[in-house]
Amino acid sequence: TSSSDEITVDGWVVVETDAGETKDVKLSDGSVVSMSDMSRLSYPTQFSEERRVVFNGKAFFDITPDPDHAFKVETIEAMVTVVGKNHSPMWLRGR
Repeated sequence: TSSSDEITVDGWVVVETDAGETKDVKLSDGSVVSMSDMSRLSYPTQFSEERRVVFNGKAFFDITPDPDHAFKVETIEAMVTVVGKNHSPMWLRGR
């Protein structure tokens, strides 16, 4: 569902949360990102060979396991890669 804080540009969805707002975003691979306020998430409408998102803010990532495709979260400061077969929840805070 689209709202005023979610736009799609060139096959990428951009979701932002305002002060005091939280949002759960389900990605095409079944992973869920629980965003805290003042956060921004960009992700492709459909993952291809690479499962990569761009994130700024604070969120809990509940990653769907896919042993053939690592899940990558790009922030201003680092690139976090989740590999393996296990369900991988993680907290991530980027600027």
